Amino acid sequence: MTTAAKPGTNGYSDTHITDPSKDRLNRRPFVDSLAHFIRNWPPETSAVVGIYGRWGEGKTSVLQLLKRRLELGDDAPTVLEFNPWYFTGTQDLVAAFFTELETTLQDSDGGREDAVGALRKYAGKVLGVAPSVLRLAGKVGGLIVPGAAAGADASASAAEWIASLVGNDNGASSTIAQLKGELHGKLRACDKKIVVFIDDIDRMDSEEICCIFKLVKLCADFPNTVYVLAFDPDPVAKALAKVYPDVGSQGEEGTSRKFLEKIVQMGVPLPPTDKSVLRTLVIEELYQAVAAHGKAPGQKEKDVLLAAYMHTLDHCISTLRQGKRYLNVAVSSLAALWGRVNPWGLFLMEGLRVFFPKVYRRIPEYSDYVVKGIGAAPDAMRVGNLLLLGVHTDDLPAPSERQRVAAHFVTALFPATRTWWRFEIDGPTLKAFGEFTKINGSKSARDENLAYFHSYFYMR
Repeated sequence: MTTAAKPGTNGYSDTHITDPSKDRLNRRPFVDSLAHFIRNWPPETSAVVGIYGRWGEGKTSVLQLLKRRLELGDDAPTVLEFNPWYFTGTQDLVAAFFTELETTLQDSDGGREDAVGALRKYAGKVLGVAPSVLRLAGKVGGLIVPGAAAGADASASAAEWIASLVGNDNGASSTIAQLKGELHGKLRACDKKIVVFIDDIDRMDSEEICCIFKLVKLCADFPNTVYVLAFDPDPVAKALAKVYPDVGSQGEEGTSRKFLEKIVQMGVPLPPTDKSVLRTLVIEELYQAVAAHGKAPGQKEKDVLLAAYMHTLDHCISTLRQGKRYLNVAVSSLAALWGRVNPWGLFLMEGLRVFFPKVYRRIPEYSDYVVKGIGAAPDAMRVGNLLLLGVHTDDLPAPSERQRVAAHFVTALFPATRTWWRFEIDGPTLKAFGEFTKINGSKSARDENLAYFHSYFYMR
């Protein structure tokens, strides 16, 4: 996470990091252990490493840090970053992989000239494409077949189209097994390992996900080669079960996971993000955003914000991506509303807006209740239910954790709502900042409070 944006700008990019000095989550020990495993894997066989994590947890950043780590030292392997998103269809994907692998072999040192020729013959045999046109097939993979009539079936891959033009002549009578054995011998004799990074596998469709795993386990299980795959194992396991129903009984995810484990020799989840580190990063950015407008927060303000954060935002921000997403909204809103609202109340309001948008949208409909405290207790409880559920009911069912957190947001901002819920609410309110606290004052005071309330929603 970078330093705070200048007033009026959004400076929290979701781009992955490549520089180890920017590793704010201390992933270095994890990266070092992966690098040690890859460097010491015996060259006689291939290996598949799986880096498991949900979206937004930093898998791509870890891949880039691992790449930098592997590049250090005299025994640095050759790294190929293969992006399957650039290609559509299984044959185009496989053709593109072999094409990029060939380019990587040609561009690297380590005595791989013989391996390039063996790879061309093997890949051509696997694809049913003449070796002389394999490179062209890979470069135009995914394009619509030229000359196809409107509405016609244009699903044939570019590789198939080229093959139909030049004929399905592999130029050799060897079997796939023989050609693969020849290629294995050439790669085994190479001086350096090949490390192939494949990211975002879980964002592909089911057929393409299965194609990737067939590729690394069956077609391209070459010696001296290590594959590093980054993905969320849950959607990948479901994709495997969908394409191969017999893998799991009635699509059981557990059985599909076992199938996945047969392919991946070392599957490791990303280390959990230290919540205290993430909390400090986000809060410090909020402090700096306020200071950038010429008003450095005092210790009292910091203490109250931290206490409010612990009961609200801390339950919503568990990844850097979520933190950046929130900060982009909060900091830009601060620039738009600076001088009109209290920044600390705004930060909580923007948390409600980002993580509980339905609750946020309903609040202005009940401004008299949340700001002025108008209404008897039963009526107020029904309004509370409306805010959380969007339905009119006298009794709120056993609240979910999300509903509890949403109620904490509302209560921290609007003290009048503390008695609305049929469950205990703890934590601070923003009375220390004078936010919406003129409930028992004169009518003019309540009206003033209501006008201030509208600033949060209508003055952007």
